[in-house]
Parts: sequence; C-alpha cells; structure tokens
Amino acid sequence: DKQDQFISLLALNGMKPYIVCALYNPLYDNGLAPVTETAQLAFANYVKQLLGRYPTIADIEIWNEPDIPTFSKGLTTTDEKTNFYFNLLKTSYEQVHPSFPKVRVIGMVLGDVATDQFLSKILQKGALKFMDEYSFHSYRPVPELIGLDIDRHKTMIRSHNGDKLIPINLSETGFTSFTFTEQEQAKFLPRRIMSALAKGIQKIGIYNLQNKTTLFDREGAFGLIRHQDDTLGAYTPKPAFATYAALTRELSGAKFIEEEAVAPGLIHAYKFKKDGQDLRVMYALSGTGIHLYPKEAFNDVVDMMGNLKTYKAINGVVSLILDENPIYIKGQ
Repeated sequence: DKQDQFISLLALNGMKPYIVCALYNPLYDNGLAPVTETAQLAFANYVKQLLGRYPTIADIEIWNEPDIPTFSKGLTTTDEKTNFYFNLLKTSYEQVHPSFPKVRVIGMVLGDVATDQFLSKILQKGALKFMDEYSFHSYRPVPELIGLDIDRHKTMIRSHNGDKLIPINLSETGFTSFTFTEQEQAKFLPRRIMSALAKGIQKIGIYNLQNKTTLFDREGAFGLIRHQDDTLGAYTPKPAFATYAALTRELSGAKFIEEEAVAPGLIHAYKFKKDGQDLRVMYALSGTGIHLYPKEAFNDVVDMMGNLKTYKAINGVVSLILDENPIYIKGQ
C-alpha cells in the first residue's frame, strides 16, 4: 500500500519515477549477490512484476554500484563482480525489454570505486547492447571536477561502441553537510549540475532529499531537507534546497547551448536558451567584476537563492560582481 500510494502521488504531482531495481533476496543465493541463473531470472521477474504494477515507470536502473562491497556481497575479485553484473544486466534486458519496449533500461550504475579495468571488463563483454542508457555515480569534492569523470566514461563508451556515445546519466551525486558546511553544499550543488549539463549529461539525481538521521555523521547529512525528528523542525529546508529549487525554476524548459570562453580559468559561463531569450549561469571562484552590454535597457538577474533583481544599464552597460555563488542572467 505504501508503494502504491507513493507512485500515485508522483503522478498527481506530475513527477516521473526513475527507479533503482535492487537489491538482495534471502530466497536466492543465500541472500548474497544473485549470480546463479535461477536467481538472476527471479530478479528479472521482479523487475517485470514491478513494471506491470506501475505502468508510469519509464526508467529503471539495473542494480546499484556493483563495484562497491556493500552491493556485491559474496564476491571478492574483479572478475567475480564484473561477470555477475554483466550477466544480471543481460538477463534483465532480455527478459524485460520484449515485454516493456518503451521502458528505458539503464546499466552500469557504478560508484566511485570502479577502475578503468572494472569498466572495461563489463563493456568488452558487450554490455552496451543490453542497455538504453548508461549511468554512474560520483562524489568528487570539487564540483567542477565532475567533468573528468564524465570524460572518462565517455572514453570508455566510445572505445567499446565504435566511437559512438549513448545517453549518460549522473544518477547519484551530492554533498554532505557533515564534510562541507551547509553554505558550501548550497553553492556546490548548482555548480555540480552546471558542470554536468555542460558535458552533455542527460539526467542528474541528487543524493539525497532528506537527512537520514539526526546524528551528525557523513551518511546522514546528505539531505536537502532535515530529518523529521530534527530539533530545527521536521523537513526544514537546508540552504541547498533553496538553491536546487532556484536552479530548477530557472532552467526548466531551457536548452543548453555552450560553455562560453569568457576569461577562461576565471569565469564560468554557461549559456542556455529559454523562451527565445539567452539565459546565462555565471560565477567566478576568485571573484571578478564584469560588464554586460544588454540589448535592452535592463537585465534581470536571479541570485543563487532565487532572489530577482533588475539592473538598469548605464550608458549601455550593466556592471556586476561575480563570486563563487552562481547567478542567472536573463536577456540578450
């Protein structure tokens, strides 16, 4: 009943579920990673039952982070883990795709532990034939360095797919306010998303919505809102919730155009088109002044928290100060 209600509420709010299909089942392979044919067919059947019950699901990931010990129980070597994952992905795709051809089956779903060797061992078996999209997770502490991970995965895909890409998702990323301050979490989140969009990432999943505990620890503090038992109030937004909401409002319906070379190394500038107008996301880690030359007499600027301010051009120029907090600049 809980799941039925959850899926129904998503539909009522215009939200589409992106589902991770996992994990262990005590009825198969002693509750460890499902490696036998019987266990893998049972897993595929679970996925089919899930999709049959909830027809609004359009995206499914097969398993979660097979490179991480937590999600590869009973397996120790790289060969064991990569064989397990390839066979599970292949079995799932072959069982699910004919019955649900419109559902996107998403593979790899790798964490930060996967080496190039790990990736290659799965891909060289032909894994790309058994997925519609590719996904990975990354928790690099510097937001902009996500580009290195994206380039790495693109290189791997091209090398095993005739130099062609398939859609790539960054399906898990985020910043814990245990390691970072809440203010850092708030500014790093939109910068991570910008950096990923600029590299062609299709979907981005933020880990996670709600703090898992009231204890101050790394895993419990990734949330954008507080735990229901928090002394500051149940589900109280953290600053990052506001910056994520502002980014969502500003970029909904916008199309990424290019990362502009405006003082490279000093200014980050991402150009979008929305409603026929330019929309730029800009920031500068070390801070700098900039001049804008708008076609109109005014420029609307939305700050990282979603506050709107209109600037009037003086002699055709709008002067702004950029810092490490992204802003959204509207207009030509």
